[in-house]
Amino acid sequence: MITPEQLCEKIEEIYHRKGKAVIAIDGRCGAGKSTLGAWLAEQFHARLFHMDDFYLQAHQRTPERYAEAGGNIDWERFTAEVLEHLDDPEGLTYHLFEHKGFTLGKAVHAARTDITVIEGSYSMRPELTPYYDLTVFLDIDPAKQQERIRRRNGEEVLQMFIQRWIPLEEKYFLELDVRNRCDHIMIINGSLEGSAEKRRTSEMTQLTEEFVTTLPKLGFGLMRLPRLEDGKTIDVEQTKKMVDAFLAAGMKYFDTAFVYEGSEDACRQALVDRYPRESYYLATKLNAGMPGLTEETAKQEFYTSLERTGAQYFDFYLLHAIGKGNIDKYNNWDIWGFAQEQKAKGLIKHVGFSFHDTAEMLDEVLTAHPEAEFVQLQINYADWESNSVQSRLCYEVCRKHNKPVVVMEPVKGGMLANPPAPVKEIFNQADPHASPASWAIRFVASKPGILVVLSGMSNLAQMEDNLSYMKDFKPLSEAEADTVKKAQDALTSIPSIPCTGCRYCVAGCPMQINIPSIFSAMNTNLVFQNKERAQGSYNMATRGDHGKASACIKCGACEAQCPQHLQIRDLLEQAAEMFGE
Repeated sequence: MITPEQLCEKIEEIYHRKGKAVIAIDGRCGAGKSTLGAWLAEQFHARLFHMDDFYLQAHQRTPERYAEAGGNIDWERFTAEVLEHLDDPEGLTYHLFEHKGFTLGKAVHAARTDITVIEGSYSMRPELTPYYDLTVFLDIDPAKQQERIRRRNGEEVLQMFIQRWIPLEEKYFLELDVRNRCDHIMIINGSLEGSAEKRRTSEMTQLTEEFVTTLPKLGFGLMRLPRLEDGKTIDVEQTKKMVDAFLAAGMKYFDTAFVYEGSEDACRQALVDRYPRESYYLATKLNAGMPGLTEETAKQEFYTSLERTGAQYFDFYLLHAIGKGNIDKYNNWDIWGFAQEQKAKGLIKHVGFSFHDTAEMLDEVLTAHPEAEFVQLQINYADWESNSVQSRLCYEVCRKHNKPVVVMEPVKGGMLANPPAPVKEIFNQADPHASPASWAIRFVASKPGILVVLSGMSNLAQMEDNLSYMKDFKPLSEAEADTVKKAQDALTSIPSIPCTGCRYCVAGCPMQINIPSIFSAMNTNLVFQNKERAQGSYNMATRGDHGKASACIKCGACEAQCPQHLQIRDLLEQAAEMFGE
């Protein structure tokens, strides 16, 4: 018998001797093959392949095939798609198995890793074993086996296992002498958590200190892409020019999300279809907090994002907009574990989350989920000391947990690109040639532990301005930091609505009120004292099918989705009064 700790030591020995290792886990159903496989993949940052993805297709399911010992697995496809390509430097592509209809499912990419884990029954067929460096057989007492299957799948499925699948397995084990041919035997009793310290060497992960410090600091946020005249359709041709300029300047990081309407598809057209996959980093997000979702539909977002982007895998994958209002869904549906499973398959390289809540809660989340590799936070000089956003406090929590930070809203939804006159004057006096946006982005990019700063650029001119000072980025000098402090002091004296324009509030509004645009119109009046322009903006925001502020029925759906925790219903009342409804 071998313990998990001893198994890890054996794998390390092989890795240090050969520079790589391929581990196969076979054994009886219910013995914990999937659990051990996922655990090893996490320990070693390895890619994980499941034999369940290589069941026979419908046309292969013949009596002759089932008569073979271990014949109900498509070992030929597993060899051709996976085993023969383990050393390919660009990784490999294989097909998942679609249980409904017994057909091939999506083609997925698995990036190359030094350590590969293969788990599942029939992985010890003689045709496959020459590719392995170490093999393990997981055993289990028959009574405990039935108890686990009943608990996991229910009584009806248990009977199917007893009548069909267990006898097929036992025939395979007996005729091919599988247990004796494996290098080691293991019995898993209880959880594997804490069984061994994680073995992630600097060669096995990109999120080293060197990676964080050397990654170009400007990221292209794909939430506010340019639109055509209809105001809805993304201008893909202009987006292509922006992507071209971004990559030509040496930048690498693109950020989209399942909920950014049209963004993932535009990303495919402007980036993925036009550039080698290894030439950029792509991040997207799964939002479990949207109304009406189930566990199944929430997890389906991942596969939909893969299909929309055509990216084959995601370099960075985020659980989206975590806060008190939705954390239970991420926990109860085990979205955390789901993301780790996709990571083990090579479909995700790094898992993190974006966050909109208090520093205290962030500390609790990072303590409960140390596997999160990075955090995306709203940080800008306007919100640095904000009691509601808590930019500084949340940033300090990430530093405490040694988590790199991806910065969102550095220009606060565009508001800091055209700040109030007193703020603009302070910046102009310090450097008349620097744009207000440049001060905002350089403020956050200058801080230690920042992975990348996202800028949601909406046209080529904004891209060119950002690249002019971020291509050869220089942190703020002491004098420049003092200038930003003066701007902060001037800004905090002016009242405004702290809406970032994320539009999470709009989707669930039964009256189709364009809430962010109404608040933007209000801020034009509050901050710039320009009632005429504010009225024009309000009229634009409420035309067509969009309801006026007075149409609000106070259902509260918008407030449940607001990352800024704004009292939207009260603010819409003020808007109705401000614009004379």
